[in-house]
Amino acid sequence: MSRRALIVVVCAWSALAHADSPKQHASRLAAEAKVHYAQGELAVAVALLRQAYEIYPEPSLLYNLARALQDEGDVRGAVATYEQYLASDADVADRAALEHRVATLKAQLAKIDAATPPTQPEAVAQPIAQPPPVRIVRVAVPVDGPSPLPWVAISGGLAIAGVGGAFGYLATTRHGDATAAATGVDTQQLDADAHRYARVANILFAAGAAVAVAGTIWEVHDRRAHATRGASVTAVLTPGSIGLRARF
Repeated sequence: MSRRALIVVVCAWSALAHADSPKQHASRLAAEAKVHYAQGELAVAVALLRQAYEIYPEPSLLYNLARALQDEGDVRGAVATYEQYLASDADVADRAALEHRVATLKAQLAKIDAATPPTQPEAVAQPIAQPPPVRIVRVAVPVDGPSPLPWVAISGGLAIAGVGGAFGYLATTRHGDATAAATGVDTQQLDADAHRYARVANILFAAGAAVAVAGTIWEVHDRRAHATRGASVTAVLTPGSIGLRARF
């Protein structure tokens, strides 16, 4: 059973079990308090003595209560109760000794109060400082021009077609030589060369044209893509810093 529960039970039992005069009831409570005091149950003894004094305010009960409070460690309560006892009875036999005891206990309280740090006042809520203004400056930066690779492809396609033109010229020349040849053997050889050069020319023409057309399509698409894309740099200025944000 906890200490508080024990106090409640003892006090309740005492109130019910002793239905007699106030002085007798207070005397029995004081006797019970003495037993608990001897057993070291100081909190129970204090509670019983307080109840006894409420029933019958005998000055001697104040003295016993002050002693129990002092032994329990309640120095401030003990000083107040000792002073109440001295004030309630003008014929206290050991007044000088009790006054010296009270002075000693007050000196202990003064040391305790001096060692206890003062309570800090509650801090006054400070208004939240507003953040400094931020200036945002956006600067447009031109992006690089279209890629030169499409023009490389167009140039390569034209060069291939040019080589095909050279082979076409050779095919035409060989065909003319075959027509003017004196013998049939020369005519057949030159005519075969003309056909071979013509096939190479056709292949090179077709390949060069395909590469040139692909490069042209690439160039048109690249220019359109760059026309719809831009780059910008955003400068963020505050009183204490400068920052940059770039977008490409």
